[in-house]
Amino acid sequence: MRYSDLSKYSYTKLQSKASLLNVGWVDRDVPFLKGSIPAQAIARIESAIPLHLNAMRGVHGCPFCGDRDIYTDIDGKRTLLGMSEIWIPSTVSETVYIAPSLLLHYIRDHQYMPPREVVDALLALPCDPARWNTPGGSYSKLVKRYG
Repeated sequence: MRYSDLSKYSYTKLQSKASLLNVGWVDRDVPFLKGSIPAQAIARIESAIPLHLNAMRGVHGCPFCGDRDIYTDIDGKRTLLGMSEIWIPSTVSETVYIAPSLLLHYIRDHQYMPPREVVDALLALPCDPARWNTPGGSYSKLVKRYG
């Protein structure tokens, strides 16, 4: 499943007053920006994965690794990626960036570089996802309704 970065989210029928934008829905047939992001941003992604937001019945494997299931270690627990989403709220606007949980793997193992505004949003968030929100509260309403 591939969607262009910062395009309008349409994978499922989430409804929100926030602007929902795609991030990290990459595919092996389409080139993407490569680079590295700060460890603090990666830590925020790791903290969001156990929330299992918008969890699906099946598992989507990594298209760069032969579509195999991808596991990662988060806080000493082996965690399956590719069956839920990560929702990253902006702290400056009513925007929520939505990525597959494989985002962590894409960054670590395939050097995927999210758009700068997404990295900035990650760096602006507190460590605890329970404290994440957009200025008008759209993120917490989205989590309450669909999370």
